Amino acid sequence: ALITAMITGSRQTNGAAHSDAFVTWGFSCASPDRLNGIDTAALFDAFERLERVDVQFFDGTRAASGTLTPTASRLAIR
Repeated sequence: ALITAMITGSRQTNGAAHSDAFVTWGFSCASPDRLNGIDTAALFDAFERLERVDVQFFDGTRAASGTLTPTASRLAIR
């Protein structure tokens, strides 16, 4: 499975800086057909200023994408 995410941190106006990161994770799984979702709750817990994660998922058969937030941190994969 390949997951690409655009991670956006806190943005401020009035000339203050913001932080974005582009991250790609690759996973090897013995049973990829059993994967039914991606949950980023722990990521939002670890990085309290993180506002959203834009996710694109592809495992060769299935694809999913979405914007995850601290209050909606799970992406369903069917």
